[in-house]
Amino acid sequence: MNLSTRFVTRSAIMIALAVGFQALGLQQAITGPVINAILLISAEFVGPLSGILVGLITPWMAVTTGIFKGPAPVIPVIIAGNLALVVVFALSRKINRLAGGALAAVAKYAAMTAGIKLLIARQIPLKPPIVVAMTMTQLYTAIGGVALALAVMKGMEALGRSRMTGGRDQA
Repeated sequence: MNLSTRFVTRSAIMIALAVGFQALGLQQAITGPVINAILLISAEFVGPLSGILVGLITPWMAVTTGIFKGPAPVIPVIIAGNLALVVVFALSRKINRLAGGALAAVAKYAAMTAGIKLLIARQIPLKPPIVVAMTMTQLYTAIGGVALALAVMKGMEALGRSRMTGGRDQA
């Protein structure tokens, strides 16, 4: 695999944006959609591998910086959810971004719910607030992330069109 300087640089910027936003210590209802949007924007504009890298790194950074205070066995579940979000979006976005985003949000929710149920089945003690935060709340934050990402993508594309036409907006 040939990783270009451009890919590495852009991926590093997306990781820095995600980790920097996590470091603000805001509530999950704010941080979750923003991180999900960064995952999708990375996949769209840098490539699916970039989104995957961001999705692998952000949970570990959240743990090492003390942002995530949940039990360690939940980290692979978060990673699985992030990867489901990115991969499903990357595979379906070319047909329709909105539908791809919706499918990706459901895939993240399904992956994380399955992972949490697996942990519970293995009798790993999880407090009810953690179960809720890692299941149903993930669907909401993923949907919010899709909405935010689609708005940013549309804005970036409009900006690109504007730059190509010398600032004249094209209808």
